Amino acid sequence: MTADSVRSQSVCKKEWARALKYKKPIDPLLLDRGAEIPFRLEGRQYIDFTGDLNVRIARLRRHLQWLASPEGELQTLKVRPKDTERDLELATDPDQRKRSEDK
Repeated sequence: MTADSVRSQSVCKKEWARALKYKKPIDPLLLDRGAEIPFRLEGRQYIDFTGDLNVRIARLRRHLQWLASPEGELQTLKVRPKDTERDLELATDPDQRKRSEDK
């Protein structure tokens, strides 16, 4: 996340919004400490990707290992129902509602 990537008109926003829509995992990388975390991503743990490159890579590696652990998998399962509930609240037609219920 950078200040530019979290703007309302950002292409990045469209990408993560689509990933949320299709229930894909999202692990934000914080590149700019001044970037405001988007509301829909607030519940997700982000990786601090600022500072020295070697430190950033080590953080990312640890996070990916954690995601593969039972604790990480449990956290992923905890986030999905919250996303689905939000999608159901926002569904405006029966097809959208069915797609959200099926996920």
